[in-house]
Amino acid sequence: MSKAQFEKLIKDLEQFARQHPNQYKFRVKLLANVGYAYVIFLIVFLIGLSISSTYFGLFFPLQSSSSSINIFYIGFAAIPFTFATIILMSLKTYFSKPKGIEMNRSNAPKLFQFIDDLTSTLKAPKCDHLLLTAELNAGVVQLPSFLMFQENYLLLGLPLMFTLSLEQFRAVVAHELGHLSNKHSKQRSQIYLIRQTWYQVWEKLQVTSKGSTFLINIFLNWYAPFLYAYSFVLARSDEYEADRYAVEITGTKNIAEALISLEINSRYLTNHFWKDLYKRSHQQNLTPNTVYTNLLNSLSTDFSIENKLKFLDLALDSNTNYTDTHPCLSERLTNIGYDPLDQGDLIVPESSQTNAAQSLFFNSDLESYINHFNAQWQSKISVQWYAWYQESQELQMRIEHLERQTKNASLTIDKALELASLILDFKGKEEAISKFRVVLDIDPKNSEANYAIGNIFLEQGDEQGVSHMEIAMEEDYTKVVSGCEILRSFMRQTRNFKAADFYRDRGNRHYQLLLLDQEERSIIKAQDNFIPHNLANNVLKSLSNKLSDFSQMQEAYIVQKDLKYFPEKPLYVLGIVRKKILYDEYAEERDRELFHALYSDLEFIKELHIVHLNLSKWNLKRVLSRIPKSKIRLY
Repeated sequence: MSKAQFEKLIKDLEQFARQHPNQYKFRVKLLANVGYAYVIFLIVFLIGLSISSTYFGLFFPLQSSSSSINIFYIGFAAIPFTFATIILMSLKTYFSKPKGIEMNRSNAPKLFQFIDDLTSTLKAPKCDHLLLTAELNAGVVQLPSFLMFQENYLLLGLPLMFTLSLEQFRAVVAHELGHLSNKHSKQRSQIYLIRQTWYQVWEKLQVTSKGSTFLINIFLNWYAPFLYAYSFVLARSDEYEADRYAVEITGTKNIAEALISLEINSRYLTNHFWKDLYKRSHQQNLTPNTVYTNLLNSLSTDFSIENKLKFLDLALDSNTNYTDTHPCLSERLTNIGYDPLDQGDLIVPESSQTNAAQSLFFNSDLESYINHFNAQWQSKISVQWYAWYQESQELQMRIEHLERQTKNASLTIDKALELASLILDFKGKEEAISKFRVVLDIDPKNSEANYAIGNIFLEQGDEQGVSHMEIAMEEDYTKVVSGCEILRSFMRQTRNFKAADFYRDRGNRHYQLLLLDQEERSIIKAQDNFIPHNLANNVLKSLSNKLSDFSQMQEAYIVQKDLKYFPEKPLYVLGIVRKKILYDEYAEERDRELFHALYSDLEFIKELHIVHLNLSKWNLKRVLSRIPKSKIRLY
């Protein structure tokens, strides 16, 4: 099932669930039981096959053999029995437990009283674990414990508590506990358990007996898309119902303002705080040790109302996507009957003087939690931070080297573009504009330079960025989705809503094409159409030399796949045959090493897909070998 077909299936299921909720829930339960039934059927069938073979081996010996036991049947009986054993062992699923600071009644009495009151009001099961996390989020996780029992985890993000008033936070927790009531989480846990079981069965068979995965793949190719789609729609409908629980407990205004605040602050952290933080690695070699202190201060201190309105406007104009079970903000607000407009103007929630964290924790405890998250982040990122610092020093030396070259002669377009991009990263937008103009003087249609300078102008509110962005999207189809998003944001800020809608729809349409393009490029099979490659002789010679360096290389073929979507960006397919080694127990490991080495050495060929033409791909090898000039000469 393609991604486009999958999204259509979800849309159809959402409509069906709204129109026939009882029938939909029945189908979900039926689908879940089909998964269990197939596992049971598979085990019973394999064990039955093993017993039958053993029986024939014991009581029906071959007439030509003097032995009273048919060794062939006895040996064959071990094969299905082994597969059944692997499946049985894989049925024991493993769930990773959520991480965070384990809270207890002695160190957070106010918080536990707060949770107890909500649990009692909602008639929800009690939470076995209450974890404080460093996320701007909250959630519930329900994991299987023993027999039919389950453990409930309630995760509360400290940054979230800093952004909300006590009543807004009450609405969020009511939403999360609402998932535990009415058996929401039980249904989702059942689906998750089935998915986890199937994945582990398939993974185990891949490792221990790769050839046997057909037993699972035949069923999963049909079952998996439906299982995920039905569970996706179920989870999304649960979100709407959990929002209604929050409305009943705290009122529409509190849950709506909590949702809006969460959206605004998430965008602020992504677009400002984290970007600014990582830029400090350009000059600072020591990993910051007060990250969450600074983060929480920035969240509790109001950032500009202009930015808040911009983030809220973009969030309300965004559509629901199919990578997240949470509906978009506008749909959730509509579902609870909240209008974020006041006489045509957007309403941004006012910040409370006392946030939920200050209301529910003692100051001394709060400080210790923040210090814990500071130390945890520093420990986790320290090695990577130093690597970023080292790389930054090298790149800044590269800037100096390129700028010295400009004093003696004009740079090539590649070096001029490199210099402009580095200046943008290290010295800022204003200085980068002149450098990108140098690139455009050489090549006015250069997509990278037009995209960068267009983005700078549009962020500054300068309309001349529109033409630059249009050129970039015209020259490079991979920039259309992000370019349309940037243009949509600019048009909404300038109140040109008709143009904003145009770019939003254009970006969505192009995104669907990119999904089809990605699928077309990721799957290579014998039924595809292939055409001769158009590689220059010097590139082909270099490819031949590179492949010949690998002593295990026996044959190699290179062709082009005839593409339906975006054929202007060619996809080259390199088929290789590795020399056989008898009884090579490390064959898969050698193949992985070879592929890794090939992709590293063949970077000069863009959009390259390497295929191992082993015995199972004999048909693809035959097809590739018939394409004119496809065989690569090896020395």
